[in-house]
Amino acid sequence: RRQSAMLTRLALPSRAAPPLEPSTAVAVGPNPMLPRGLMTACGDTAVTAVQVDNERFCICMVNMPHRPAQLEAGVQQIVEFGIVGLSLLPEGVSVGHVQVLTPHGLLSCPQDMLGGDKELKGKNPSTADAFLQAASEFFDAGQEDQASALCGRAFSQLGAQAMLGAVERRTQHLLDSG
Repeated sequence: RRQSAMLTRLALPSRAAPPLEPSTAVAVGPNPMLPRGLMTACGDTAVTAVQVDNERFCICMVNMPHRPAQLEAGVQQIVEFGIVGLSLLPEGVSVGHVQVLTPHGLLSCPQDMLGGDKELKGKNPSTADAFLQAASEFFDAGQEDQASALCGRAFSQLGAQAMLGAVERRTQHLLDSG
């Protein structure tokens, strides 16, 4: 089994007693070469950034409900440059934006707890147009959180230029057909 950076919830019976053994742990990134990592939390959600090598970090959102047995890690995302600080801006149940402070400025990284497979029910879009079509189907079905999560994942995977082009094509198609 491959080694990885783990996150767990420790039970602290009192300030004087040592923490109890963790009952569960989830992988939040690869085993760091350098012992450096960052974490921020908001409510039941935390975001970790584990340093992979000199400049690269692995970012992962973790759902931390009150019952430790339900600890759940979301999709891992690699950031190719150094991270100075993290901030989490939650946007619904399963999606959030991580504001990453880098030596080059502020970067917004959409994070998706669902990881795509659970929300897509067997579909796996690979193009910007396919992502928009799937998001539109979720929105039409009243599942705005899933549509938003899917769009965040698409922007993260494909980039803003590809997604903005797809939005323009879809808008033209809707105007032409209506």
